[in-house]
Amino acid sequence: MPHAAPQGVFPPAQAEELVAVSVSTEDHWRALCTLLEASDWRESDALSTHRGRLEAHDVLCERVAEWTATRSREIAVEQLLAAGVPASAVINPHRLMPNPQLEARRFFQTMKHPHTGETRY
Repeated sequence: MPHAAPQGVFPPAQAEELVAVSVSTEDHWRALCTLLEASDWRESDALSTHRGRLEAHDVLCERVAEWTATRSREIAVEQLLAAGVPASAVINPHRLMPNPQLEARRFFQTMKHPHTGETRY
């Protein structure tokens, strides 16, 4: 969402993995402040509005990144979601296969590519 703040992908303790976070509502913002124990954010006049958070986006993202860096991707996502903050593990598409559920749902399709021949997508 182009209007979310903070929003981005953040490295957890295992830097090769990422956590996506997108704070777009007042409820999300309050939940993030509570989870990060960021009373300074909650009490800030500059951050009390969506516009203020957009203007401070990079600074907010730095602090979220500091928080995610102290835990595993799974724990970070679990804690964010439990608090009410939209989050997801970023999954490397090369690690999607094999996946029994996606196979059963016929998620992957084999297509003929002009350079690679038959390729799964």
